Amino acid sequence: MDVPSLASVADAYDIFLLDQFGVLHDGKNPYPGAIDAARSLASMGKSYIISNSSRESSGTIEKLTAMGFNAAWFAGAKTSGDCAKAFILAAAADAASTVRRYRRVTLHYRVR
Repeated sequence: MDVPSLASVADAYDIFLLDQFGVLHDGKNPYPGAIDAARSLASMGKSYIISNSSRESSGTIEKLTAMGFNAAWFAGAKTSGDCAKAFILAAAADAASTVRRYRRVTLHYRVR
């Protein structure tokens, strides 16, 4: 599909997931047109940053701001680090719950 511009397809989507590194910037500088594209999507309320970074997303928007992007242009950010942390916390909570249930069963058994 040949897409002449982002504006030509923007109405067909509710949101655009933008992978920051390699799409918006090269790690140090924004790619040509990336700031204008982000600004354009922001005017439609349609941009969200994703990243394969192992770090949490708290610094993601700050890094983009330092490169000339406006933090207000993005509805939020999510990184692989955020997902891993959420998974680990959920797994730890589940394990703790299992241990508590096991202790109750053991204590109940000993009382009898």
